[in-house]
Amino acid sequence: LLTNLRQYNLTVEEAARLGDEFAEAALIARSEAGDLSEGFASVASTGRVAGLSTSQLLGMLVELDNKGLDPAQEGARGLRTVLATLADPSEKATGVLEDLGIALEDKVTG
Repeated sequence: LLTNLRQYNLTVEEAARLGDEFAEAALIARSEAGDLSEGFASVASTGRVAGLSTSQLLGMLVELDNKGLDPAQEGARGLRTVLATLADPSEKATGVLEDLGIALEDKVTG
């Protein structure tokens, strides 16, 4: 949990909230909280830069887990890859997304 707090630049005072989020996620996931924590650790820095809250990131890992992708392995790797790709898409990818009616916005603030 301490590693997860640090990755999101959270304070120790926020540990209870993050712990509650992990407990809730573990109740609806196929895997255990430890697997979710490991997956979270793998993708947290990318998720934070993408502007995702801890609960949003955990929700995505739970959803991937419930679809059969281990949140500590392929689920986290896949999510990290998608988030990194969307953070800096190619012109072709941007064009395809726009054709689908999806506009990417720059969420990174200085």
